Amino acid sequence: MSYYIHSSYSSYVDYYQQMYSSFLSGSSSMSVYTLIGIDPNVSLKKQVKDSKTGETWFQYFAQEATTQVEEILVYCQAAKAAGVELDEEDQASIDMQIQYLELYAQLYGYSFNSYLNNLYGQGVKERDVRKALELSTLASKFAQQIQDGYHDAATLETVEKFFNENKNDYINADYLSYTFKVTLKELKALTENKDKTDAELKEIYAEKKNELIAKAEALAALKTADEFKAHVKELWLTENKENLHKKYYDEALKTAKGETEDEKKADATKTADEKVEKDAQDYLETLLKEEYAHPGEDNLDKNELAKWIFGKGDVAAATVNSTKQITTDADKDVTDESKKTYSYSITVYFLTRAASRVEDTTRTFSYMLMTGGKDGFTEEQAKAALNLFKKGETTKEKLEELAKTEPYKKSTFNTLEEVKEGSTGTDEVDEWLYTADRAAGDFELITYKMTDSTTKTETTYYIIVFVDEIGPEEWYIDARDGMVADQMESYYEDLSKTHAVTINQKAIDKTRV
Repeated sequence: MSYYIHSSYSSYVDYYQQMYSSFLSGSSSMSVYTLIGIDPNVSLKKQVKDSKTGETWFQYFAQEATTQVEEILVYCQAAKAAGVELDEEDQASIDMQIQYLELYAQLYGYSFNSYLNNLYGQGVKERDVRKALELSTLASKFAQQIQDGYHDAATLETVEKFFNENKNDYINADYLSYTFKVTLKELKALTENKDKTDAELKEIYAEKKNELIAKAEALAALKTADEFKAHVKELWLTENKENLHKKYYDEALKTAKGETEDEKKADATKTADEKVEKDAQDYLETLLKEEYAHPGEDNLDKNELAKWIFGKGDVAAATVNSTKQITTDADKDVTDESKKTYSYSITVYFLTRAASRVEDTTRTFSYMLMTGGKDGFTEEQAKAALNLFKKGETTKEKLEELAKTEPYKKSTFNTLEEVKEGSTGTDEVDEWLYTADRAAGDFELITYKMTDSTTKTETTYYIIVFVDEIGPEEWYIDARDGMVADQMESYYEDLSKTHAVTINQKAIDKTRV
């Protein structure tokens, strides 16, 4: 339990370390422990996590670990009853994890036992870690076998039935939106209003509200998504172009090309125009909200947008290319003048895909990744690998074998199944992978250049081979996985009754953290 409690604690810290990494890297005094409210130099038993209940950090991590271990033991008992055991490959994986711990102990200058004590608590030895790893490995192995069985047994009929019974969990919609807003505070801050009285400002505020209502009506009257985006682009340019263009022009003029002053000004103007256009396009991309999920029947009445999109009772679901205006007036029901905030906004929503299941198809592909840069692969080596691969049949097995040969052993081979569009993380890969006529055996060498925060550019080469024909639709994958998750939950509930676990809380409470 010491191993599992300390592991739960470490995982929690690591999670927030990654979440706040960019923030922490810019601060010399702030640590992740400060952010999460834990003093690493004081026992967790003496630090309160929840002031209302009095729960300590130790109790929190002990409960997390207890729940985890209870599940592990239930699955281990079930595995034992089913005759499932760890094989040589499982043991080799555990040995490798132990070896990594030994390596890190050496790197940090610890004896192995001291290092384990630092990680998992006083008294924890290699045999304890190994036993814990054996238990978790066996539990995972057995649970995976059961899950794979449910997964393989899923059919279009069973998944369709599950989808229809749980439709709200798997339908969503896409929309564009644009918000017009005004506040009295913002109006007061404008230079042209600095000499205005409160009464005059409130009059300007009222006029501005009416102006925004008219603009919202004009936007809501548009019939296509392209018209909506073009109109919003003009609104954005009207508000931002002048200042942005001047900023970009002044910057570009310092390094502008040309022999004469006019040529340099023309070059700077061209650069500024291009940058403003890019900013406008980037802004338009932020307008699209994809796969807006159903919030649940109980929340529809409280959510004006969701009720419009999904419908309820007498309210029919919105159709594609329809619009909706939603107003937020902070003073709508305020009668006391002294309590009015004078804040108003109106958002126009344009539905680009009505509430439905996502029928975009998925892809399965294999890739061999070769990282460039110092001590990495060159473009010539990547092209040579491609030439070797494309001789004869182009299969994932052949690509995997190539990745194991010299000089490509430093490359990474992987197969990704049922990949949704936009989830590869690389636009170049997405563009190739989701071509409509992509067929099994198709292959390509894709070069991807990435610039990190230090402006260092690193080149990555992908040899990609398309494995299967077009894969299942996204809704099917989501519903199937949801169905399997429900089946696993029911299966575990039954197992936990057959293989009950006794929790010795007094023993757990003796753990030192």
